[in-house]
Amino acid sequence: MVKLCDRNICTGCSACASACHGGAISMVADSEGFLFPSVNADICSGCGLCEKACPQLAQVEKHPAPAVFAAWNTNDAVRCSSSSGGLFYTFARHIIEQKGVVFGAVLSEDIHSVSHTYAVDMDGVKPMMGSKYVQSSIGSSYREVKEFLKSGRKVLFTGTPCQVAGLYGFLGKCSTDNLYTVDVICHGVPSAGLLKFYLGDSAVQKTISNGGIQAGAAYSSPLAFRNPAAWPDSFTGPMKDYVSLFLSGQFMRESCFSCSHTSIQRISDITIGDFWGIGECQPFDGDTSKGCSVVLVNSEKGSRLLDSVKENLFLQERTAGEAIARNAQLHSPTQRHPKRDSSYNYIQHHSLLSAMLHFVDYSFSRKIKRLYKSGIGAAYLVTGRTVRPRKRNR
Repeated sequence: MVKLCDRNICTGCSACASACHGGAISMVADSEGFLFPSVNADICSGCGLCEKACPQLAQVEKHPAPAVFAAWNTNDAVRCSSSSGGLFYTFARHIIEQKGVVFGAVLSEDIHSVSHTYAVDMDGVKPMMGSKYVQSSIGSSYREVKEFLKSGRKVLFTGTPCQVAGLYGFLGKCSTDNLYTVDVICHGVPSAGLLKFYLGDSAVQKTISNGGIQAGAAYSSPLAFRNPAAWPDSFTGPMKDYVSLFLSGQFMRESCFSCSHTSIQRISDITIGDFWGIGECQPFDGDTSKGCSVVLVNSEKGSRLLDSVKENLFLQERTAGEAIARNAQLHSPTQRHPKRDSSYNYIQHHSLLSAMLHFVDYSFSRKIKRLYKSGIGAAYLVTGRTVRPRKRNR
């Protein structure tokens, strides 16, 4: 019987399931909605391919200190439809123009989950744009990447660092000459369970029905989680409260609290994210009002990719210290919160309002304002239950 990595460090990357030729491993959601590998002992051959693919069981090779840039796409339409500077779109377009394939995360049509898929044209790339603060399901993407590489096509794979590590673990000795990997600076991932809970709120559903979030092909991912026109204060709109729950750090996957990828040394060719605090450590006179990305160029291959698209970018070299200063996940994982132990159980039995007051660090005055705004009036929150004042006996 194979022995997979410990549950507390399993990232759900799906490398083990993808590597299993006999289909003995499937990814199954637990009670919190996180995917974990499940081994069918009856059909497991014990070949050990899953153990070899797991990036948590093998030492992951990282690149040395990267070159750091502030960047954005000089096309305002692209920049304003992206979470920050439009770098993903820029890289994707270049690969598509080379008859290549782009892999990225997209929301399902009912916007209740996120999964990885691939695109062979820019229409397919557009749903991959924008932040999606939910862990995506890899599905068959690793296997598809391998098939495209074997056929000689260029492939751009984008995802969280642990997903990139999973891809490399799965590919093993397969040639990666035509593979370009881009990871995002990741704060940790909640499960689809948190998203379903949020979208189940009647007020959020009303916003959706009024066109606040559009599902299906017309859906624009930045509209859901962030307002690209308001960078850096872009956490506005119908998903603002969801992002507040996400940023509280209390709904992350357990492995996120010990993530080995939270350092300036990265596994992918290029790392992208928001350049929080640009100009605070050293002067910067660029106009960041429409978004600014931090770009870590980690490998020679990444340097070639950036060089191939630089004519479409504003690009200025910065220091690693400046990038790290306001991007905490470039030096340490998200700190585990005591309420994490009960967070998913809590939302199964309470309302969105109760969850916001319980998990988000509001000041007392903001809590009172939120209660009155919700129509509860003088009610107040006690141990997660909304309690109304008793009526006096006349």
